[in-house]
Amino acid sequence: MKSAMAIVLFAAFLGCLTPKERFSQREIEVTAPFDQVWSMVIEFLAEENMPIKVIEKASGLVTTDPMDISTDISRSELAECGAIGTSPFWDRERKRVVFSIFVAPGSSSIIRIRVHTRAEILAKSSFFGSWAWHPCESTGHIEKKLLDTLEARTTTVILLDHE
Repeated sequence: MKSAMAIVLFAAFLGCLTPKERFSQREIEVTAPFDQVWSMVIEFLAEENMPIKVIEKASGLVTTDPMDISTDISRSELAECGAIGTSPFWDRERKRVVFSIFVAPGSSSIIRIRVHTRAEILAKSSFFGSWAWHPCESTGHIEKKLLDTLEARTTTVILLDHE
């Protein structure tokens, strides 16, 4: 039993050593009217078939329901799940992500778009336990991709409006 525990602890330690490229940018600023940016964010979520759970224009908050993702989040660049994501002593079933997007007026005509994600992996120990959702730490790739897309759309919308 002690040797099994030592193996589990060693695997957990190795899972913590896997370096991931991280992006710290979780916010962009765009120059456009709030209503235009808000509409663009909602339109983007609808086009991508992201299930909206909360939509509060007054507070600038949109959150999605949990969405299953097809990539292997435990071994991908999207999130770090530690030993649960890499250890052979864990059975992994599904991965999901939830987005929270804040659209808020900044100074003058600048609008801030901030993205937060919560990534989780459904897993259980191969030796004991039941299936449960375990949190993963985002590397920022999901947020960066979403912000890059929103920024490109905002620039396109502004250019189209000036023609």
